[in-house]
Amino acid sequence: MICSNGTESAKTPKVYFLHAGAGIRLAAFSFDCALASILAAIALAAALKLKTSWPLYLFSAWLFAYKPLSEALTGATLGKLLCDTHVVNDKGKKLTFAAAYKRFALFIPLIITCVITLSALYLQLLNNRAPAPDKLFSLWHLIAAFILTIDCSFVILTKDKLALHDTLSGSIYAFRPGKKLDVKKISQTWIAALTMLILTTLIIIFLAFDPVGKLTKAIASHKEAPPLKAPPRLQTAYEPVVYQGCVVTGIMSHETDPAIVIGKESYGIGDTVCGAEILDISQSKATIQIGSITTEVSVGGKIGKP
Repeated sequence: MICSNGTESAKTPKVYFLHAGAGIRLAAFSFDCALASILAAIALAAALKLKTSWPLYLFSAWLFAYKPLSEALTGATLGKLLCDTHVVNDKGKKLTFAAAYKRFALFIPLIITCVITLSALYLQLLNNRAPAPDKLFSLWHLIAAFILTIDCSFVILTKDKLALHDTLSGSIYAFRPGKKLDVKKISQTWIAALTMLILTTLIIIFLAFDPVGKLTKAIASHKEAPPLKAPPRLQTAYEPVVYQGCVVTGIMSHETDPAIVIGKESYGIGDTVCGAEILDISQSKATIQIGSITTEVSVGGKIGKP
């Protein structure tokens, strides 16, 4: 709320503000973080789909521009707009771009942390590895957490509820003119932030497990799989009916090419003679197959079918 003090000079009126407290500031900040998280998940999905890191570069540029540019141009990010708050200077005017970026300076370690985490997650998923928690955290996470803790503690400790970045930039975080604390809007902001965080989590889980990709690969491998081999045929004692004269007169297993002799001709493994296929030849016998039946024959044995 902004009003002028009648006792002050008309040229330099004193401006009073209805300062926003820690709770509403946290709600607005949480919404902006949730918005960033879901955009990060979308950028990650696009990068993995296209196999290029350009979506991540664009998202990183957005991270460095969203907060300061929004506050310099409109006085508020989307989270602040939902909570009916804005950021102004001590005269109630919009911040300059220089002041907006001064206000943003303490958030830069947090932005770097987000970029490092997203890059590590992208590389792990690109190489078909599950995200490893120890690879997603670094010294930057500790630095960012420490700076934000110190920064935000000033909101609770100072009379005007100003964070350290407010003091450094000469900015004031207050309700918009004519607005005040609205618990219903705060609740809606929290619900919206929580919904986006849930969607972000689902997207990351989906990317990590990639059920569609695994199903597609399974279908493709099934289509390309070689035909199943028939189970080995059981050897059965069998005395086939033979043609006249289909008698094994010799087995040569010590030669370079093993063979059996029938009449005046010799036959090797894989040849067909008298209706039987020769499967194997050993020192004293040959394994043959007639139809679906496998049997063995030695010298003097008859093979074939009528």
